[in-house]
Amino acid sequence: MKIKNILFLFLLINISNVAFCKPLTKFKKAKVHFTNGEMKKGKVKIPHGKISSFKFIEEGTKKRIKLDARDVEKIDIWGTIYKFIKVKGTSKPILLLEQIPQEKLGLYYYEYKRMRSGPNDMSSTDKKFSYLKMDSDREAIPVRSVTRKSLKKGLSKYLIDCSQVVQKIEEGYFDPKGKRLSIKWALSNASFLSNVVFYYNCLLYTSPSPRDRG
Repeated sequence: MKIKNILFLFLLINISNVAFCKPLTKFKKAKVHFTNGEMKKGKVKIPHGKISSFKFIEEGTKKRIKLDARDVEKIDIWGTIYKFIKVKGTSKPILLLEQIPQEKLGLYYYEYKRMRSGPNDMSSTDKKFSYLKMDSDREAIPVRSVTRKSLKKGLSKYLIDCSQVVQKIEEGYFDPKGKRLSIKWALSNASFLSNVVFYYNCLLYTSPSPRDRG
């Protein structure tokens, strides 16, 4: 009898964990910009994590429709922009949040809650996955790093044809707490990755093309 009770309790805890692993999403007011040039107001429901479609209710209707990259250019939720971006290694474009607007180099991400469960630990952590995309590229690349050192190495390789940025990466210029932060470029306590992208785009205003710099 005791064994049955223990098994029942174990199953109950695991079912609860699964239920809480998916954060609840609600419909939010938004403007949806379509690939044909149209813009419609309504409500959208965007799930957490890596997704390739979302639900939309047009203003004045109650019908829910499913939209994906074939239909949508971007979604504007009170100034927060989502775009469908083809990522290297994925079969379909996925919906990413635009962290730094696409100029020469854009920074995007998605995030989800990851549940941890154990005898004395039932908590969640936010996991964030970042992506970079050049305006001349069809696909974005995932930013994978274990340490700051490996992230710097990856960025230096990706931006190798812009020696000014590569040099400053290696000097620690973009580190949030580094000694080389410059007020001139308005760098702040933003993430290291954000600072690199911001600076790279700033070069657009001082030269014809950062990728033309040797």
